[in-house]
Amino acid sequence: MFLPCCRWHAAAEILGFKEGFCEDQLYENLAWLTENQQAIENRLFEFRRGKRLPELFLYDVTSSYLEGDHNVLADWGYNRDKKRGKKQIVIGLLCDESGEPVSIQ
Repeated sequence: MFLPCCRWHAAAEILGFKEGFCEDQLYENLAWLTENQQAIENRLFEFRRGKRLPELFLYDVTSSYLEGDHNVLADWGYNRDKKRGKKQIVIGLLCDESGEPVSIQ
């Protein structure tokens, strides 16, 4: 049996993984999701809506500051959290008129 890294033990338990996983496996899967995000979002959209386009799009943006320097998505910019000297990440969520997610960036 594969023993998960201790920090991922709780996540493995919650997700019901019998064999666990390690940090490298998590990052490999996140990389795959990133590479395939557009195709996944398109298939989910078509499954839910067919060819019917939304009548209205809802969009929200939030940001968060990050500790450390090794996040390729983080950058310097206006920080609403008033955390000077911290890189931040901006997250956008696009939903249809019923509030169902369409895309996240």
